[in-house]
Amino acid sequence: MNGRPELKTGEVYGIDVACFQGQVNWFQVAGDGVSFAYIKATQGTTYVNPFFSTDWKEAKAYGAYQFFSLCSSGLAQAQPFLAAVPRDPAALPPAVDLGLKGICNLRPSASAVAANGRFRDSDPTFDGEGGGPLCRT
Repeated sequence: MNGRPELKTGEVYGIDVACFQGQVNWFQVAGDGVSFAYIKATQGTTYVNPFFSTDWKEAKAYGAYQFFSLCSSGLAQAQPFLAAVPRDPAALPPAVDLGLKGICNLRPSASAVAANGRFRDSDPTFDGEGGGPLCRT
């Protein structure tokens, strides 16, 4: 047993990868029954995953995600994400990983989040070919 839950009809396994995994062996991932991967592209307004370009080229079924911080606006965070992620109609829809801990020293108020935390509304090009973004918390 590999610790994974049993799949039901129509379900598949997927993973998310970030710089913490280092260089991913995508042949091994596919051979392990993983059907798709979400690859961390960016975090906040300044960080770009150094493995993103290679992972994007080598993964078989893939999408990109932004590790979203509540300490800067959605627009500010969407710009580096859109710059880092190639437009690819074969890719999965973009995803947002909403990190609530360890991202910023001062957690903003609920009203600040409501005013500035909208990633999807930040740029009309974000709704690309795959539809709207997924959100993971």
